[in-house]
Amino acid sequence: MPSFLKLITTLTLKIKKNDKKNIEYINYGNPKVTPQDTQKTGTMTQAKYLEIAGRIEDYMIRNQKAPPFSSYSPLGKYFGYENLIYTYSKILDNYNTNGQLPASIKIVPWNYVKSYAGKFTIQQTKTAANYLKTYVESNKKLPSSVPITGTDLNGQITNTHITLPAFLKLLTTTTLKIKNNDNTPTTLFNTYKNPTTTPQDTQKTGTMTQAKYIEIAGRIEDYMIRNQKAPPYSSYSPLGKYFGYENLIYTYSKILDAYNPTLPTKTTVSSWKDLKNYLGSFTIQQTTQAAADVKKYIEKYKKLPSSVTINKINVNMPAFLKLLTTTTLKIKKNDNTPTTLFNTYKNPTTTPQDTQKTGTMTQAKYIEIAGRIEDYMIRNQKAPPFSSYSPLGKYFGYENLIYTYSKILDNYQNSAKLPSSTKIYSWDMITHFEGTFTIQQTTQAATKVKEYIEKYNKLPGSVAITGTDLNGQIINTHITLPAFLELLTTITLKINNNDNRPTQLMNYYKNPSAPKEEIHSGSMSLARYVDIAGRVKDYMDRNHNAPNFSSYSNLGKYFGYENLIYTYSKILDNYQNSAKLPSSLVIKPWHKFSRDQVADAATSVKNYVNNNHKLPNYVTINGVQVAIPSFLQILTRTVLNIENGVNEPVYYEYCDPASAPRDSQSSGDVSIVSYLVVAEKVNAYMNTNWAAPNYSSYSPLGTYFGYHNLVYTFSKVLSYFDSNNALPSTVGVKNWIYVILPQLENIPSSLVLYTQPTANCQSTHSAIVSLAYQLASGGNSVWDVGNNIFEWVRDNLGYSFYYNTKYGAVGTLDKRSGNCVDTAHLVVALSRAIGIPARYVHGDCYFKYSKTWYGHVFAQLYINGKWYNADGTSYSNTLGNIVNWDTSSFKYKATYRELPF
Repeated sequence: MPSFLKLITTLTLKIKKNDKKNIEYINYGNPKVTPQDTQKTGTMTQAKYLEIAGRIEDYMIRNQKAPPFSSYSPLGKYFGYENLIYTYSKILDNYNTNGQLPASIKIVPWNYVKSYAGKFTIQQTKTAANYLKTYVESNKKLPSSVPITGTDLNGQITNTHITLPAFLKLLTTTTLKIKNNDNTPTTLFNTYKNPTTTPQDTQKTGTMTQAKYIEIAGRIEDYMIRNQKAPPYSSYSPLGKYFGYENLIYTYSKILDAYNPTLPTKTTVSSWKDLKNYLGSFTIQQTTQAAADVKKYIEKYKKLPSSVTINKINVNMPAFLKLLTTTTLKIKKNDNTPTTLFNTYKNPTTTPQDTQKTGTMTQAKYIEIAGRIEDYMIRNQKAPPFSSYSPLGKYFGYENLIYTYSKILDNYQNSAKLPSSTKIYSWDMITHFEGTFTIQQTTQAATKVKEYIEKYNKLPGSVAITGTDLNGQIINTHITLPAFLELLTTITLKINNNDNRPTQLMNYYKNPSAPKEEIHSGSMSLARYVDIAGRVKDYMDRNHNAPNFSSYSNLGKYFGYENLIYTYSKILDNYQNSAKLPSSLVIKPWHKFSRDQVADAATSVKNYVNNNHKLPNYVTINGVQVAIPSFLQILTRTVLNIENGVNEPVYYEYCDPASAPRDSQSSGDVSIVSYLVVAEKVNAYMNTNWAAPNYSSYSPLGTYFGYHNLVYTFSKVLSYFDSNNALPSTVGVKNWIYVILPQLENIPSSLVLYTQPTANCQSTHSAIVSLAYQLASGGNSVWDVGNNIFEWVRDNLGYSFYYNTKYGAVGTLDKRSGNCVDTAHLVVALSRAIGIPARYVHGDCYFKYSKTWYGHVFAQLYINGKWYNADGTSYSNTLGNIVNWDTSSFKYKATYRELPF
């Protein structure tokens, strides 16, 4: 820079002399002493700055260094080194622009030059104040600097950034100028430092008058001029000991932002801590619109929103409750000023409670409660869990308070006045309220549900219905099926009681956990379906969920959930058309299956029996578990429908199991004519008795065509149809015992006599056959079945001491008690009933426990080519193993097919 000073002074002189020769560059040293500058702002003539240029040139040629100053300026004793460089740079810049040296040049102090921030009008300052206010309210802190438009030292418009201390000086000076009607721009220097001690702020929210904030502005300006730094606080605020530095900047930015075209008569001041939580200042109109939004949200979604947007600002629910109550109180007082809101309010710290009863609250009461809530929130900085000042219940819960005051302000928005009273409901009712529905509205919805089910063979996802909301407005809504079942049963009961009042419906009700249905077709009386309606409603009111079924139907144990909805929809549809409840109603089962679905299930059952030698416990058809007795009804109905050319779904008619099945079929083929007769007879029996038959007596292969065999045989018939799309001309049949125990089909001819009934061994008696079939169904082999028979007799008969036969097999089964002879009769009879060869053994035995010899009879069963002892008189014995007497000392007497005593 020293060489540059020599260059620009020489060039200035050469220009004056019109000397265009090049200038030789020489390296000059810095000033030896510290430069000083005491120039005052003013104008220097061309003659004077040329004179000074010549003196500087001479000095530098002589001393080979820059001068610390020139003492020849008329504007001050010292024209400093830095200012000389700046001034001659300006002169040559002017020459570069205009083509000639300026006639004069503006001189300013060097300190002025390096610290000059700009010159700013009132409007420019107001615009910057708006920026800072908006920044603080959005970001909850001061910006690092303030962008502002002004003019530079040369009078040019410039966009610059100034420090926050300089901006505080500009704010207070401009405020004072406005107050003094001084419209001149303010010259600002960047000489002001940050506070040297930590700012403090203890302001309380309140109002400060214009006189006070003007006084404080003057004190700040004086302080900053004297100290060249910003104050950490002002101690002259009436709202608290410390009016902190950050808060001063924000407050005076607010004041100038509000200037239009006069300063505000007062301004709201809050603590800087609160300002960091500042949400916004909201008008009555903005608040009432937000209240309407919250009210609609609650009524639609049955819960509070997490926040509400007001003028693009998210306000949480505790703060919104404060805004609601404050605005309500302001409206009451005809105070139209906006409400300043801070994000300092927390959620209730205890669980909200609400015990309000439906009723009306006067304006005086809700204004009183609003005041109490406002006071509580200001003191505690949190929302209350409830108000205990409602006349409609001990607890007026937090959520309900928000909803109620949202309703009040929504009413105000629509009518321009606070309502004289407001309707109060419990929060539980508000959040679960579906609507109020008349009988006509419910019957119309019932008709739509009935038609939907009959068209699509399933329940709809929800039910469209017209009703009224909590405010009495007509609504078109959708309700869940559990809620609709509650409505259907309630309306049915009301109609029966001549009660024409609308029904208020809640949405408490959950889906059933595991719906189940086991009914058959039939007629249900009015008294019965009204009784069931009452029981369903009671259940739902107690448990808040739909039942899986009703167990009070006369048509079966389980009247399923889906069918309950369909049935009561039919009942109310009938009422809509005839204006009275039907005296009785035909009920059909809920589930029905297509021909193909039944045929697929039949193939599944046939394959299961072939692989496992027993019937399955159930068969699944189209996702529904069907009991095997009911499947027999479905099988026979489907076979008959195919024969008759009828292709319609078959209902799942629930039928009880056969009570005492028996089977005496011989192996052979049954023609289509014969098995269609059997199907007709079986289906007719089941449709009359709603139970599976023990057997059919219409088979050409034997008197008894047993229940199990019927299921298997008609499964084979429909399995054939499943593959060939036609009924078979014949179907092979054999005794059911040979199906489940094929080993018994080919026993040695010498043992056939041991499978036939004898005296006191009534193996063809229905009671014996029924029990034998039951025991055989639980085994997978002859051994399993023989063991089932043995263990049943051993475990279910008591021992009685007497000689010889007294009751025989049938009597012993009935008495459930007997001696060794009658016990053996029952073991032998049950075994022979299913084709296991069985005989009697007689001899003398030494009994271990009594240590006594007795004559004794026990059974033997022929299984897998070997005879096994089967003495059922002691719990210690097992099949093939005798423990209660000494087998090594046994004195054999005889073996019998038929016992002679």
